[in-house]
Amino acid sequence: MQYKNIVKAKFINRPNRFIANVEIDGKVETVHVKNTGRCKELLTSGATVYLEKASEKPNKEKIARKTNYDLVAVIKERENLPPILINMDSQAPNIAAANWIKENISNLGEESKDYTLRTEVMYGNSRFDLCVEHFIEDGETEKTFIEVKGVTLENNGVVLFPDAPTQRGIKHIKELEKCVKDGHKAYILFVVQMKGATEFRPNEQTHKEFADTLRHAIKAGVKIIARDCVVTPDSMHIDNKVDVLLYKNILLDLDDTIFDFKKAEHQALIETLSNYSVDANDDVVQRYSEINVSQWKLLEKGEMTRAELKWRRFKLLFDELGMECPAEEVAEYYTDRLSRGGFLLEGALEVLESLYKKYNLYIVSNGFAKTQHGRIASGNIKRFFKEIFISQEIGADKPALEFFNAVFSRIPDFDKNGTIIVGDSLSSDIKGGKNAGITTVWLNRQKSTAPEELLPDFEINDISELLKIL
Repeated sequence: MQYKNIVKAKFINRPNRFIANVEIDGKVETVHVKNTGRCKELLTSGATVYLEKASEKPNKEKIARKTNYDLVAVIKERENLPPILINMDSQAPNIAAANWIKENISNLGEESKDYTLRTEVMYGNSRFDLCVEHFIEDGETEKTFIEVKGVTLENNGVVLFPDAPTQRGIKHIKELEKCVKDGHKAYILFVVQMKGATEFRPNEQTHKEFADTLRHAIKAGVKIIARDCVVTPDSMHIDNKVDVLLYKNILLDLDDTIFDFKKAEHQALIETLSNYSVDANDDVVQRYSEINVSQWKLLEKGEMTRAELKWRRFKLLFDELGMECPAEEVAEYYTDRLSRGGFLLEGALEVLESLYKKYNLYIVSNGFAKTQHGRIASGNIKRFFKEIFISQEIGADKPALEFFNAVFSRIPDFDKNGTIIVGDSLSSDIKGGKNAGITTVWLNRQKSTAPEELLPDFEINDISELLKIL
């Protein structure tokens, strides 16, 4: 996106959405503002602005212009941060986006093959900014619809959209969902009209409905992209990726989501059985694991108390082995050994280090408090979390709504739509999250198939894949 005949000026005031008064070389000039948004945080008295001198050629409608300049960019002064140059031309993002796609279709995540790029394309009741048509066999085409949104609102490096309520924006998002449902691809491209943005977030305070609609679109298969721009007084070109953060709170299960529970369980069990003169061969270890899983299922259903579970799994195992078992003593010994097993799954530490800087992280775990706190300390991960919620301390277990309501009540400014749960268990994490009305991510390391009633919003096979969603 290139401009001609750029002039530097000083902003004075803005009588209405369409015009502004500026000072050029000591003379007051009324100019056209190429952005009807509010832009109050940009167009402040005394701000340096850049104008494009209007062409002397008549426009298509042959209507005489009332102003000689268009205001296209502004320097925003920031407290404790360097000033930034922001392009505020509302027509520039579409032009820049088209150029960006033309330069290389793979920028959009699409394969390089024959295609046509069209602008202002009707679909349903909406007109989308761009449409990529890929040519396939027999004259058929694959369509990718793209809605472009220019972003000029910035706060300490975080960029936000919208800067004012936009029902039109919501309508476009819902139409993009329909595109996906009809078998097409759909993108929302947020063109950040400045350099130096650290992250993009939907502007919850200004228009929460837009933020909620955007999150719903992700679940429906609409892809969200944000890119910053190299901006000069006379140009704007799309450049680097900006992280898109749609959620505020992330609830993370502990066992087999962050911690390698099987490894910790195996080590603790071997030590425990050996201490009580049991041959801890593979068959015995496997049988204990099966009994343990069955007992936890009963606990989740409310058919067993936590105190019973703690010793009963050992009683059942020893009974099958035909041995006497001081069940409660064995259970305490095992708990002590298990509490030392803070073995992280591969990639979990990197994920936590990345997420905790951007989100509010919480542990939500079914388990014994002594065991889980011990393992958290052993794994040195407490530093990543705002708070730790363990079922024994809560007084209810996942998937019970009582557990989730207790958690929600202790999260500041809690919003269900801005909260996501990540876990490996369909019966506790996913079922509980769905019943509680929050977004669910299933860590399906075994690549199993979820029943229809427990389908998660997102599915990943490795914890590192969580970063692609968030």
